Amino acid sequence: MIEDTKPAGFDERIEVTTDWEELVEEHEGTDLYYFIDAATSTTLRAKWCMDGATSLEEAAQMLEAYAAYVRGLSKDGWYAAGQAYDDRLHLRRDLK
Repeated sequence: MIEDTKPAGFDERIEVTTDWEELVEEHEGTDLYYFIDAATSTTLRAKWCMDGATSLEEAAQMLEAYAAYVRGLSKDGWYAAGQAYDDRLHLRRDLK
């Protein structure tokens, strides 16, 4: 006989809806809520993006690499949720 080896909590079926606000509200305080929050919001910081540089050329290369990373975030659907302040830019992305 094969025993049920599903981890606890995986026996409940979650009905997925396209209304993400409703889904977040329904699961507030649960692991699913924190997963959705992590998948849709983050903070971008650039304060340390050229730490360790020992020349202007190396600093420029590090800044260019960070700029490419930020452009990649945009291509992945992230956008600014407001204005950058004190080395922080809050980002959001919509789940579809």
